[in-house]
Amino acid sequence: MLIPGMSILLAAVTSGQAGQEPGGPSAAVTGFYAAYRAEPFSGLPHGPELARVSKYLSGGLVRTLRTAAVRQAQCIKAHPDDKGPWVEGDLFTS
Repeated sequence: MLIPGMSILLAAVTSGQAGQEPGGPSAAVTGFYAAYRAEPFSGLPHGPELARVSKYLSGGLVRTLRTAAVRQAQCIKAHPDDKGPWVEGDLFTS
């Protein structure tokens, strides 16, 4: 049984660079969640968080996360009294 969010990750790793690593998609998903569990993060992964997990994600998903981070910063700047999108919460295992 897949946990919510895992199907999105599984689709991302099977279509990108992670699916080309030895062991294929299963190894990529296992590697991603091992890296995530070692140092969990909340909301969008930024900087070192994104660097740590990006090797397990497709290039398209990494670009989408970077685009979302730019949009997040724009929203926070435009509405400094609001929390902003994707600031907290578990995007990958909730």
